[in-house]
Amino acid sequence: MLCCCLRVCPLSAPDLARALHAAGRLYRRAGRYSAGHRFRIDHYLGQWYEIARLDHGFESGLECVTANYSLRDDGDIRVINRGYDPKEQRWESAEGRASFAGEPDVGHLKVSFFGPFYAGYSVLALDPGYQHALVAGPDRDYLWILSRQPTMPAATYSAYLDRAQALDFPVDELISVEQDPAHCPPQPDTPRGLTPDQCAPRARSLAVKELRHMDMNRRHFLGTGAALAATAALSPTAWAQDAGPTPSRYPDPAWEVLDARFEPYYLFNTPLERHWSGGLWLEGPAWNAVGRYAVFSDIPRARQMRWDEASGSVSVLREGVGHANGNAFDHHGRLVVCEHSPARVVRYEWDGSVRVLASEFQGKPLNAPNDLVILPNDGVIFTDPGYGAHVDYEGSKRALQLAPAIYYVDDTLDAPQRLSDELAKPNGLALSADGRYLYASDTAPSHFPELPASVSRFALSEQGRALGAREMLVSSHDETYDGIALDVDGNLWASVSGGEGRDGVSVFAPDGERIGRIRLPEVCANLCFVGAQRNRLLMTASRSIYTLYTNARGV
Repeated sequence: MLCCCLRVCPLSAPDLARALHAAGRLYRRAGRYSAGHRFRIDHYLGQWYEIARLDHGFESGLECVTANYSLRDDGDIRVINRGYDPKEQRWESAEGRASFAGEPDVGHLKVSFFGPFYAGYSVLALDPGYQHALVAGPDRDYLWILSRQPTMPAATYSAYLDRAQALDFPVDELISVEQDPAHCPPQPDTPRGLTPDQCAPRARSLAVKELRHMDMNRRHFLGTGAALAATAALSPTAWAQDAGPTPSRYPDPAWEVLDARFEPYYLFNTPLERHWSGGLWLEGPAWNAVGRYAVFSDIPRARQMRWDEASGSVSVLREGVGHANGNAFDHHGRLVVCEHSPARVVRYEWDGSVRVLASEFQGKPLNAPNDLVILPNDGVIFTDPGYGAHVDYEGSKRALQLAPAIYYVDDTLDAPQRLSDELAKPNGLALSADGRYLYASDTAPSHFPELPASVSRFALSEQGRALGAREMLVSSHDETYDGIALDVDGNLWASVSGGEGRDGVSVFAPDGERIGRIRLPEVCANLCFVGAQRNRLLMTASRSIYTLYTNARGV
């Protein structure tokens, strides 16, 4: 519940001063508990129902209480707490922000509903499926039992009680929270807080009494929140100088230099920036130099999205685009797209019409085209592994009629030409700077766990209509390589799914040796170099868009 401050009322100036002092002391004590296991905030986001709590004045009497967590544009976590007051017959709510108190793989956060004052929030127990949680506040006066559903299995509830009791929480004081859907009215669409003249006299007197008592119990932080609300009412600019969370120190911890050969591409004073986190599964970025924007795909939503370099904003470019995946601009500025369902490669012409370049091979429908590159003659090489045919979530579930393969197509052909079917799941593609070599990733372990993930290199001939012998450059049984890009020095930048500490981007020297990493908090699916100098790496990572300036120049 992140310290559910749902009632806020004005205080006198002396009470305000005492409240500020209390908040400073409590902040230093915050977060004494730790989950003790790897924590995934992307799995924790969404709505939780409060099953039981240690009651306190500012949540007392509320039923149907929920907490909803979502990512903010600045990378912090938005917290919206709601509770229903059956006596007043109205919903009460509060919105706050949270950030990690330490490492992002530990469920230990700090939260603020009021300006710069934070309290601790620790996940003490959490099931592997992120369906039930035991959560503590800054001391043993705060405890919540949460569930994704309005109910919780009795065995889970009992186990959480045992866990809390072992940590000396007063579990006999827990109260059950009404969550019967028949009893809880529909929640409002937007958070609704209480203005000062709407505050119940009981809540106001309780806040003043507790702040004067100053025994550092659970209610002082909530009282401090009331005090800060009063400050805002008296002086709207009181906290205007707060510019948000303190930036992390340089160098950004996303950088990991593994070999001296990576040092020329590393920048000490550049931050990893997360621009947007509103996707479901993001893929296929492509840079448009004229418009200074990148197109990328949100595959499950069948949308093409647009990231604007100048403003950093993200918007919908097209809806209903066949669960598009890979994107690329040809040398005439036309957008060429791989679509999962219907399975085809299409090109958007200057007049807005759509031309189908490839949809079948030898009379059979393609599997689900994935990624592509544009050759100097505007011919297209694309992969067809079939991921959009495995689940309806990313296309249309169906049996594959063709073996996964790499194809070539151009305007002179009625059907694509197959270049290779050596890779089990051919995925990402990239061209060398001189256009002589094609690089292709193989995400074989997704369906063939005995095979390694790999990136291979092929010599191109006949203007891209033929491939030479396969040369495996990189292989691994510990991580998977998806989208790839090359810089002008021949280094390979590969998106990685390998678990925490590996997720992000791995950089390999031309000889295939890993020389560096860019670590991300999410699985990275694809990447491309953007900007006038092509020195800024844009990464589509699960639900988010990240960028990082480098001292490399992309092809």
